[in-house]
Amino acid sequence: MGEPTEKRPVLRGRWVGLWPVAAVMGLHLVLGLSTFLTAVHTGGDNAAYLTLASSLVEEGRYLELWNPGSPPHTKYPPGYPVVLAIAMALGVRTFTVFKLISLAFTAAATGFCYLWLRRVHSVAFAAGVASLFGASTAVLSASHWILSDPMFLALTLGAFWLISPRLDPRADPETWERQLVSSRRIWAGMAMVVAAYFTRSAGLPLVLAVAVWLARRRRIKPLGVFGLLFAVPAFLWWLRDAQTGHDYVSEFWMVNPYAPDLGRIGFGGLLLRILDNFWQYVTEYVPQGLTGLGGGSATVLGLLLGVLALFGWARRMRVHAGVAEWFALIYSALILVWPAVWSGDRFALPLFPLALVYAGEGLAVLVDTFLEGRERWFLAGATAVLAAVMGVSWFGDVGPARLCRQRVALVGPWGCYGQNVRDFAATAHWAGEHLEADAVVTSRKPRLFYLLSGLQSVTYPFTTDGISLLNQADSLGVSYLIRDSWDRATTAYVDPVLARHPERFCTTAAVGGVSGQPTYILAIRGPDGGGETEAVVESGEPTDSTGAEATIGDCRHPQSTVPPDPERLRSMRVPILEPRRPAS
Repeated sequence: MGEPTEKRPVLRGRWVGLWPVAAVMGLHLVLGLSTFLTAVHTGGDNAAYLTLASSLVEEGRYLELWNPGSPPHTKYPPGYPVVLAIAMALGVRTFTVFKLISLAFTAAATGFCYLWLRRVHSVAFAAGVASLFGASTAVLSASHWILSDPMFLALTLGAFWLISPRLDPRADPETWERQLVSSRRIWAGMAMVVAAYFTRSAGLPLVLAVAVWLARRRRIKPLGVFGLLFAVPAFLWWLRDAQTGHDYVSEFWMVNPYAPDLGRIGFGGLLLRILDNFWQYVTEYVPQGLTGLGGGSATVLGLLLGVLALFGWARRMRVHAGVAEWFALIYSALILVWPAVWSGDRFALPLFPLALVYAGEGLAVLVDTFLEGRERWFLAGATAVLAAVMGVSWFGDVGPARLCRQRVALVGPWGCYGQNVRDFAATAHWAGEHLEADAVVTSRKPRLFYLLSGLQSVTYPFTTDGISLLNQADSLGVSYLIRDSWDRATTAYVDPVLARHPERFCTTAAVGGVSGQPTYILAIRGPDGGGETEAVVESGEPTDSTGAEATIGDCRHPQSTVPPDPERLRSMRVPILEPRRPAS
C-alpha cells in the first residue's frame, strides 16, 4: 500500500506537466483542420516528394522517375520522402492523408516549441509563444501541403528542446554551459539535428550552430562525435551528388535560377539582393506569415517585432549564447543571400518561434527597466493583440477553406483553381490514358505532369532563342510539347519556337478551353519534318492551334475528341500510385 501512495504524486505531476503541451497542440489541430485544404498544391515540389517516395517503394532506389532515364536524385535530401514512402508501404494512397502527415508534423513542432521554452521560461510564457507559433498564418498554411517544411520544423524545435537546459535564464553562465553540455539529452538532440539536415538542405545552419556552440566551449569530444555523426552520411550524400554531376550551388549564385540567361550575380548585385531580402523578410514575409496582415500594418508590425527581436537576441548572445541563437544568426544570413525568387514566408518558418521569443524577452527587459514589475502585463497585452490579429486572419480563411473542400468533393482535387490549371491537369490525365507509355513530354510543370500522367517529362528551356527547346527535344527524344496557359512562360519561351519553326510541330490533341484557349499537346516532328510518334493520324489540315504567328500542322490522335476519364479526374488518389491504363 505504501509504494503506490508514494508514486502517485510523481505521476500526477507528470500528467499535469503534459496538459499545456496537449493544449497548444490541440489548439493548432483545431485551427489547422478548420482551414484545411484538400486541393492539390500546384507546386512541383509536392509532386517531386511523392514521386521520390514512390521510387523508394517501387524501385528501392532514390530516382527521378519523372526524368528521361530516371537518374539518381541529389537535390532534395531523402528524409521526408522516406516518411512518405513508409506511409505508402502502409497503404496510404490519397492526397488528403499525405497532407494530414504534414499537419501531424506542425502539431509536433508546436508541442516541441512549448517543451523547449518551458525549460527556460514559465508555463505562461512558453504556452503563449507556442500558441502564437501554432496559430500563425504561414504555419497553418504549411500544415496542409505535401512539403518537407513541417518535418523540418518539428526536428529543429525538437533539437532545441533536447539540447536546452532546465535553468533560469538569469543563471550563472558557467552553470548554464556545464549542465547544457553534460546533459545526456544532447546526444538525442544531435541526432535530430542530423535528421533535420537530411530533411532539408537548409538545415546546414543548424549543423553549423551546434558545431560553433561546442567549439566555443572547447567540448572537443562531443564535437568530434557530432562531426562523425554528421560527416559520414553527409560525405556519402555529397559523393552521390558529385557522381551525378548535379550542381545545386551554382543555382544559388544565379541572378535568377528560373532565368539562366541573366547569368551569375556580382558583388554589387549580391549586396542589393541582401538588402532587398532583408527588407522583404522584416516588413512582409515574417509579419504577414505570422498574422496574415499586409500593407502598412505588416510593415509597422515587422519593424517593431524586428527591433525587439534583435535586442532580445543580442542580449542572449551576450549572456547565454546557445544553439538557437547561433542558428538564428546563420540561418538568417543564408536566406538573405539566396535568390529573391526563392524567398517567402515558407523559408522564414524556423525563425517564427525565435522572433517571438526574442521579441518577448526584449520587451520584458525594456519594460522592467522603466516600469519595474509590469513586464507581465505588457507581455500579456502584446500576446492578446497578436492573438486577436491571428484570429481575424484565421476566421477569414475558414469560409474559403470550407468552400474549397466542397468544391474538391464535387469536381476533384483541382476544383479550387482556375480553368488554366484544371485544363493542365485534364491534359496530363488524357496523355496518361492515350499516349504511348514511353512518350517523353516537355512542359511547364514536368514533375506535376508525371505525377498525373505517368509519362516522363522535362521543363522546356527558359530561353528565347527559339532553338534550345528543339535541341533539347532532339537530344532527349522528347515526343510532345504541352502548350498551356499556366502562366507567362508559354508566351515567353514556347511561342517564339512555334513561330520560328512551325514545321517541327503538329497538333495531337486540344483539351479544355471552356472559357478560353485550350491546352494543346503538340507532337514534335524530326529535323526532316517527319512525325516522331506512331499514335498520330495526319489529316493534312493546317490549323493555327497556338495563336502564334505561324501555321501548325494537324496530326490528331484517334482519341483526341475523347475527354479524360471523369472518374479519375475527380479521384483524390495519387495517380502514379494507381495502375496505369494501357494507351489507346
